[in-house]
Amino acid sequence: MTQSNTNSIMSILQEELNRDGDFLKEMVKSIIQQLMEEERDTQVGVLPHQRDHTKRKANRNGYKPRSFHTRVGRLLLAKPQIREFAFQTQLFENYQRWCLYKQS
Repeated sequence: MTQSNTNSIMSILQEELNRDGDFLKEMVKSIIQQLMEEERDTQVGVLPHQRDHTKRKANRNGYKPRSFHTRVGRLLLAKPQIREFAFQTQLFENYQRWCLYKQS
């Protein structure tokens, strides 16, 4: 994990500890959101605001609201969009709305 990601997660953690609310739910949402952002950066080929046309494979195209049900409750995520092709995440399948758990 990079230093900026560690700092952003630490700031989110501190912010959630300071306010009332469902701490675990917000942490899971923040982690999933950050992972999707990193997956989009990988698929696009460059970081936001970089102008390297030799590495760029696509352009960012905003977000789509997406709900996802987990053990900690319903999460309202902002699924990243890519203009030239569909964004694919390793976290869940397309149209999957429930987190599936392995039972031991």
